[in-house]
Amino acid sequence: MASDLLHIRVGKELKQQMRKLKDIGLFSTDAEIAREGIRHLLMRYLNEAGLDQALHSKLPGQDEKMNGSAVQPPVRRKREQRK
Repeated sequence: MASDLLHIRVGKELKQQMRKLKDIGLFSTDAEIAREGIRHLLMRYLNEAGLDQALHSKLPGQDEKMNGSAVQPPVRRKREQRK
C-alpha cells in the first residue's frame, strides 16, 4: 500500500498534550496520534455531510460500520513502563 507523506507543524501546547497521551501509553508515536485524529475528523465530517456510507469503503482502517457520534477511537492498552 503506497502512502503519501504529510508534513505538519503543531504548536508547543498541542505537542505537550500529545506527549501526555504517549506518556500514559495511549499512543506510541506522534504520527499515530495525527493519523487517528485525522481519521476521526474525516469520519465526523463525512457523516455530517451524509457521505459516510458512500465513502466508507474508501477510508482505510475502518472495519466497523460508521454510526454517527457512536464512532469511537480504538481503545489502546497501556504500554509497560520503561525502566
